[in-house]
Amino acid sequence: MTALDDLRTLTVEEVAELLGVHAETVRRWVREGLLPAARWGGRLRISVGAVREFQAGAGVRPTDPMSSVRRARTQ
Repeated sequence: MTALDDLRTLTVEEVAELLGVHAETVRRWVREGLLPAARWGGRLRISVGAVREFQAGAGVRPTDPMSSVRRARTQ
């Protein structure tokens, strides 16, 4: 992992898949201010760094947020 990985952004759907929850759960966390996100082009984007911090603070099972993204992009 590099510092640049922390700056990469993921879609709500990608974050949901990584954390094993429904996309609507991720949207709720964003609305409640638990997971920082930005809106780009009308879509929510969440940084890999924010996902890592959320995992650490929420006690969500640790995973490498970039692993499945890399896997999906190479298929």
